[in-house]
Amino acid sequence: MNKYIITLTLSIVAFLGTAQQAELLYDNLSLQDAIARYEGKLKDNADDGESIYNLANAYRLNNESIKAEAWFAKAVKTSERTKAKFYYAQMLLMNGKPSKAKEWFSNYKLNVAGKEAQHIDNFISLCYLLETDQVNDRYYEISKVMFNSEMLDFSPSYYGDDLLFVSNRNESKGASNNLDAWTDEKYTDLYVASPDAGYKVRPFSKKINSGLHEGSGTFTKDLNTLYFTRSNQIKGKSKNDKEKNIRLQIMKTTKDGEKWSKPKKLALNNNNYSFCHPALSVDNNTMIFASDQPGGYGGMDLYIVKKSGEEWGVPENMGEKINTSGNEVFPFIDNQNNLYFSSNFHAGFGGLDIFKANSVNDKWKKPVNVGLPMNSVKDDFGIITQDNFESGYFSSDRSGEDEIYTFKNKGKSIVQGLVVNCETGEIIPGADVTIYQEGAVFKSLKSDDNGRFSFEVSRNTGELEAEASKSLFKTNETCPGIETFDPQDGEVELSLGLATQVQKNTDLRLCGTVLNEDCNYLLDDVKITVINVCNGEAVQVKSDRDGKFTFPLTKNCKYRIKAEKGYFKTIEKTFTTDSTMTDCYDLSLLMNSTVDLRDPSLGYTGTGSNQILLKEGTIIDLYNIYFDFDKYNIRNDAKEELEWVRKILADYPNMKVEISAHTDSRATNQYNNVLSQSRAQSVTNYLIKEGINKDRIIAKGYGETKLKNNCADGVSCTKIQHQRNRRVEFKVISFEGEAMVSKEWKAYKN
Repeated sequence: MNKYIITLTLSIVAFLGTAQQAELLYDNLSLQDAIARYEGKLKDNADDGESIYNLANAYRLNNESIKAEAWFAKAVKTSERTKAKFYYAQMLLMNGKPSKAKEWFSNYKLNVAGKEAQHIDNFISLCYLLETDQVNDRYYEISKVMFNSEMLDFSPSYYGDDLLFVSNRNESKGASNNLDAWTDEKYTDLYVASPDAGYKVRPFSKKINSGLHEGSGTFTKDLNTLYFTRSNQIKGKSKNDKEKNIRLQIMKTTKDGEKWSKPKKLALNNNNYSFCHPALSVDNNTMIFASDQPGGYGGMDLYIVKKSGEEWGVPENMGEKINTSGNEVFPFIDNQNNLYFSSNFHAGFGGLDIFKANSVNDKWKKPVNVGLPMNSVKDDFGIITQDNFESGYFSSDRSGEDEIYTFKNKGKSIVQGLVVNCETGEIIPGADVTIYQEGAVFKSLKSDDNGRFSFEVSRNTGELEAEASKSLFKTNETCPGIETFDPQDGEVELSLGLATQVQKNTDLRLCGTVLNEDCNYLLDDVKITVINVCNGEAVQVKSDRDGKFTFPLTKNCKYRIKAEKGYFKTIEKTFTTDSTMTDCYDLSLLMNSTVDLRDPSLGYTGTGSNQILLKEGTIIDLYNIYFDFDKYNIRNDAKEELEWVRKILADYPNMKVEISAHTDSRATNQYNNVLSQSRAQSVTNYLIKEGINKDRIIAKGYGETKLKNNCADGVSCTKIQHQRNRRVEFKVISFEGEAMVSKEWKAYKN
């Protein structure tokens, strides 16, 4: 994306006006000023890691990927910011170096865990496909529209037979003395292009286009209401947030005859955050938009809001399947209720990529990259289509500036599918998928680690049949494992269901939970082998993200359960069912790690789920509250973790806890006892200051008496190994009942 659309917030940055975000401008400078500033600083101190990182980031945000790559290559050596590794990998990927990008994505993965690590795996897989030349263009023709100007043109939307789009071309309303302070160029306005008139372009409305920025919009089906993005302003004057920045807001205007009403802000806006890129469903009752309001997963997240009467209800975050720790923006809802949007953190070819997500029973499936040629190594966004992705328009800066493109299918369909256990809902990896045409084998595939498969096929192939099979699974009337489809229908989504190969007893089932015994984290992706000793049948299931698994049982039988997961000791349990049992047979499996999971040299990417079971006696290792050597003051990087603890205590006012602190083995035992007590008291004082009753917290220092590794006196250890012992623990000493809470797990900070 060009200098107008920066991926820090992935709002249209030009809309932000004269006062930009402090992080973006580095103390309220423009990017060019920031670049000059940091280049000057580095002349005096060439090894200043923070300045090198900020300079690299300024080039990245200004879309100068070559210079950004060169400076991030230095930042990964000099800066303490682990994010430098991710950005370096991104720049390498954008600059056509997938092999080296794969190395740095892998390096960065050692510093993250959970969902973020899974996202990085997707980047690594994409790099592999690119470096082995296994990524082919999908069968689309793309071309620039004839109404692009020499300036910026982007974010098209349907306006009946015409197109509404955003541009800062010379006709834009901003006068010569009213230029964007960021770029010294005109502000953006809304324009209309008419295909029936040779794509003649006209400004949308004098009442809508203002002296600041107007951005992407969407019309109701009757074309009489427009929701659009605008720089926040009141009575023509910009409105700043508490940081003196101009935010984006979603506006509404209605048509009366041939004229549009004065725009009004929607009630869901907030002056202190950006709300932008509205998209409407076909029935006009659902809106999806982008915002950086608190409570999201990253910089910009997508939110969904339903209409309640004539007013919009309360927006809800679209959740972690759609949103990432990066940025999701420019949504579009097509006639089939499919969602298209752009993201810079779902795995893509570089910059912003366009993704598609289907909705089934009001639940969104995992987004799929729409592939080449719509996506490129630059920013691609603002896609629209009216015919199930057969044709449409999108924006891209692949030529160096934002321009609008058309796309049209050349006669191929993408077939995508999922193989699942339709009794348990578990995905089935490694299943054989056979495609038949008139009884003959047309194509053979296997489902991947996520249970998915895909292939391309000519539209005129005719009717096909997909059939799934796997050892230890069977088909039945409910789970036939087979589906017929016709590629002529366009993009095809299949779901092939298989059943476990055991006799299901409707009265009794195994209800299991797997936990990390060290810290009560619920463990997902644990391989559970259930062996029926009566008949010798062995079937495998996996624990879900909440550490749960289920399996149908037969009465009056003996079972053996085996649980396996990398970096954990394999455990086995046996139990016997009898004729009196009904409903669930509850079984808890406690697994112990075989190594120090927080040691980044192991490459371990997480304990599994982010869910923790809180009950009396639960001990949670607060891995992200660290102390500098020989210090007991609270570091800034600990405050996010402490806020999590504060919220737990606020949510459960009857809970009492012990805050215990531990040191490494350096210094004397007596000194470490005093130091650890001071550290525990520092954490306790912080929580009391934040409103927690002091009677609910006990501060206890254990010195070096409870080391997490073998770094005792006289043992040679690295700094990070010693840091593992300088920790704080949260122990529930009084609490009635149980509670489930979420916690983002992070590895060591280097």
